[in-house]
Amino acid sequence: MDTSTTTLVMKRQFDVPPERVFDAWLNPEMMRKWLFTMEMTNKVAHSDPRVGGAWEIVDEREGKEYRAIGEYLELDPPNKLVFTFKMPQF
Repeated sequence: MDTSTTTLVMKRQFDVPPERVFDAWLNPEMMRKWLFTMEMTNKVAHSDPRVGGAWEIVDEREGKEYRAIGEYLELDPPNKLVFTFKMPQF
């Protein structure tokens, strides 16, 4: 099986306190609203926000489930968040 590694650096500015943006990446209730999913199609939103902890999103569209998973590598609230992103079905 061929594999590849892609590094993505994302920088965005929002007109809200940094703590709110950071929380949107870690809080399952917030994750289910936007992270690779929408509230109406989200089946699973899980987060264990600590270094070595895991996160998971499962979204269902047109009868098919899409699963995204990852591991938290660095957390420096509210300044820096580093995690992996995988979609096992692909």
